[in-house]
Amino acid sequence: MDELVVQRAMRAYGAALAVVDPIRLRYWDSRGLTTSQLRLMFMLRESGPTSVGDLAQVMGVRPATMTGFIGRLVRQQLAQRLLDDSDRRVVLAALTDEGREALGELEVAARAYLRRVLQALGPDQVAAFAESLEAFGAAARSLDNGADDL
Repeated sequence: MDELVVQRAMRAYGAALAVVDPIRLRYWDSRGLTTSQLRLMFMLRESGPTSVGDLAQVMGVRPATMTGFIGRLVRQQLAQRLLDDSDRRVVLAALTDEGREALGELEVAARAYLRRVLQALGPDQVAAFAESLEAFGAAARSLDNGADDL
């Protein structure tokens, strides 16, 4: 493949993210959230109540670090600590209703912004964009997870 085309695509990808990310960053900042805390919130929404140890392992941090992440979310009333009924020594983390609502607000704001951007394009451009993203996603999934290159 032509290296100049690859470089152009990489610049375009970076520029597109730079346009879309500010809305998320403004929202996170307004809620006082870090990207790690937000990632944790999405994980908790997906998994339900999960042990601190399991969360630490998935996110690649020490349990003490995870305890700090959870503590900040608890103070903001976005998450809560629970005891595991089967083993009272295990502490679980779970989203609160306010935490689920905060994630919903973020998703609504991001979708509305993206919809406005896509509506600024013509139908043919949106169709071509969707097709390119689908191909991009398929190519990414066909590779190892790509983390080895980071």
